[in-house]
This record gives sequence, structure tokens and C-alpha cells, in this order.
Amino acid sequence: NPGHNVAESRSRDKNMMWLPMQIILRCVNNDAYMNPVPVIDSRDGTVLLLINHYLSYGEAENEGKGVTEVLAMRSTDEGATWGKPEDITGSVGHIALGPGIGIQISNGRLVVPVYDGVIFSDDHGLNWKRGGITPAPLNECQVAELADGSLMLNTRGSPFRTVTLSHDNGMSWGEEHRDSSLTDPALWGGCQASLIRYTLKDKTGNRNRLLFSNPADSLSRFNMTVRLSYDEGRSWPVSRLIRKGTGAYSCLTVLRDGTIGLVYESGVSGDGTTDFYSGISFVRFNLEWLSCGKDHLRH
Repeated sequence: NPGHNVAESRSRDKNMMWLPMQIILRCVNNDAYMNPVPVIDSRDGTVLLLINHYLSYGEAENEGKGVTEVLAMRSTDEGATWGKPEDITGSVGHIALGPGIGIQISNGRLVVPVYDGVIFSDDHGLNWKRGGITPAPLNECQVAELADGSLMLNTRGSPFRTVTLSHDNGMSWGEEHRDSSLTDPALWGGCQASLIRYTLKDKTGNRNRLLFSNPADSLSRFNMTVRLSYDEGRSWPVSRLIRKGTGAYSCLTVLRDGTIGLVYESGVSGDGTTDFYSGISFVRFNLEWLSCGKDHLRH
């Protein structure tokens, strides 16, 4: 079943055209490769890709509670080729990853969000360790580094997203709180979302900016929306609708020219039926569009 494989699509012309999809890991029997989480090491551009391997697809469907291996792969040519997967389960435990992306924080540590916290590497992905566990169970987390060096973990939860902070690079986590600015759909208890750093305050006049995307509907997975925060996630005053209608899991990125990319499950909407997952869309926009001309990126 191709739905159990891990595949990628690549673009070499600023996302105008996409190369044919290639399979990175292919299942053999009833197993499943799921929850891929890439993280880029800025030292040399190496892409580390962490993946869950469920020996039974039925376990994979059980809210990430089935026994799962954690595999790590690397690419030194921007995803054109990949090394063999390494099983790191013995170091990090049987945990569900992301899904989404990992980050490299200011001290060089590679940080990958997992259920109930993060895992990390301090030696460019050679060895991985488990960070602290959140006080309450959390799932489908995303992580961003704040301007003061804290880590913010943002996770699904209806009617609002759940947020918790770490002040020691992910080794422990504070009490969770609900962010009433970030609506999450009631269907299935919320939805995976994306949280990334856009800019840090600098001498050119740039401000601290965080970006967030999710289906901003209180009932179901509709209305994919991107939000912007200027105060490190305490408020989200800027919001723009990307697509009216079905929209589910998403992932944001910042491109080299400062524009913003968003890939998300777009599905199709029809009378009497709703399909959230049959389509995947990529959109690209700039800060001026997101802010309706009120904010500009400084170079």
C-alpha cells in the first residue's frame, strides 16, 4: 500500500515546478513508515530525517500508541539521495514523532518535537537523546525557539491550542495553558499545525516574528489560516485565510528570498461528503500579502 511509504517531491526552481515523487522508504508487508520530521543542520546543510516505523499499520492508526521504532536518515545533497536508516529507538524510546519539522536552536542543538516533548542531538545527528516529558500528555507537537532562548511547544487540543515552555533547551517543561487566540477544530480533538520562527529583531529594522498555520475552524478541518505574532506567541494579531473549505495538516517554511511557503492537506469539499486528505497543495506568499501591506521585510 503506497500510503505506508515515505516519499518526497523536490523543486529546483523556487517551487515553480516539482520533480516526480520518489520513494525514500517502502513498506514490505503490513508495516508503515509515518510521521517524517526533517531538520536541517546549518553547519553544512545536511538534512536529517526522522521517521516512525510501525511494524503493524493497525498500531500506527491507534493515536501513536502502538510500539514504534524511530529511524534516522541523512542527506547531504538536499534530498536527492539518502543514506541508510539508522534505528535510534534504543536512545530515545518508542515515541511518536511530530509530525512536522524540527529546528536547530541557537546553541547548535538539533531539536525534534515528539509526543510529550522533544528529542535532541548535540553532535549533528550522530547521537540522539530524549528531553524532558511534559507534565500532561501532549501529541502532534511543534517547537520554536523564542527570542530569549526559551523553547515553545505548541500542540493540538480543542477548542484551543495547548502551549508550554522550556527554559533549559527542552530538558524540562512548564505547565500547559490554552491559547484562546488559536482555535483548533473539535473533530478528532484538534489537528496538527505548524509553528516556525520567521525573523528575529535585528539592526535592519526587522521585528521578532513567529508564524502559525492550522485549520482555524472550531468544528471541523476547514479554513486553512496563517497567523503572525510580534510578541513571541503571546498574541496573534495578523491572520489571513489561505483556503476556504477543507484543510488539515500543514507545514510552514521560510524560503531563501524571505517568502513563506506552506504545504497542506487540501482535500476536496462536496455536497454531503468531506474529504480532507486526497489533495496536497503548496502556496507561496510574502509578508506584505500576509499583513495586507502593513508590514515589510527588511534586508
